[in-house]
Amino acid sequence: EVPEYFAEDLFQFLGEGSRPDYRWLIVGPQRSGSKFHIDPNGTSAWNAVIRGSKKWIFYPPGINPPGIHPSPDGADVTSPKTLMEWFLNFCDQTRHDNDE
Repeated sequence: EVPEYFAEDLFQFLGEGSRPDYRWLIVGPQRSGSKFHIDPNGTSAWNAVIRGSKKWIFYPPGINPPGIHPSPDGADVTSPKTLMEWFLNFCDQTRHDNDE
């Protein structure tokens, strides 16, 4: 059964010919990941880790993580070259900002 949070399918209003892809299988090696981004389709997703672990970093809407600069329309995001660079240079700043 689909949880209530995922039950609403707004893409149904586009029609099947215009519906974006909505099923993915993403596989990666150790320390792989995605850069900070705003989901272009505003989708909700279920995620599962088969082996290993995954670290998620969430910020409330309207709050940008340190070192991350989205364009005014949210279509582009300027960030450090790698997520590892963000962890090394900005993650501690985030922790200290939340202590205040």
